[in-house]
Amino acid sequence: MKARTTLFLAFLLIALFFSGLALLRGPDWILLLIGLIHGVLAVGIFRGVRNLIRFSVYIALLDFVFGIIWTIGMPSASSITLSLLAGLILAVLLDEEVRDELERT
Repeated sequence: MKARTTLFLAFLLIALFFSGLALLRGPDWILLLIGLIHGVLAVGIFRGVRNLIRFSVYIALLDFVFGIIWTIGMPSASSITLSLLAGLILAVLLDEEVRDELERT
């Protein structure tokens, strides 16, 4: 599977994760906004939008940091999954060759 498709699916999974979490907790607008941001980034990665690809590195870093904090504070399967998925996304996005491939359309 190519890096573009893999990152698209990973960001889409995180978008679905936050959106589903928001719907389970009731109408939690902050979590819906976070899910929407991840969805926009997923589409931006899939289309090869340079600014969204660069912004997605910072969002993946935030996901990773908050996932680790969530895991330390309240260990659960969802917090560990978010941390691992965000860490994998971050590792892939930090590779210069992958970013160059993503920015080429």
